[in-house]
Amino acid sequence: MKNGKGNAFFSSILKKGETKEFDLTKETEARVNIGYSPGVELKVNGKAVDLPFDSSKQVRQVVTIQYQPAEAQ
Repeated sequence: MKNGKGNAFFSSILKKGETKEFDLTKETEARVNIGYSPGVELKVNGKAVDLPFDSSKQVRQVVTIQYQPAEAQ
């Protein structure tokens, strides 16, 4: 898990059943490198996010999440 500037938030392997949460409210971009996608459920703000590729065909996946705040009115 890295932000858009390449700063790492987490770099390790999660064990089965283990979860990890991150507060990224000050970030505009996050990059998640998933090494074994069949065993991962990715959520943003509590909502499940579909991975870009079928996990049975593409086990390793890199997901970039971008946040663009609404312009101030």
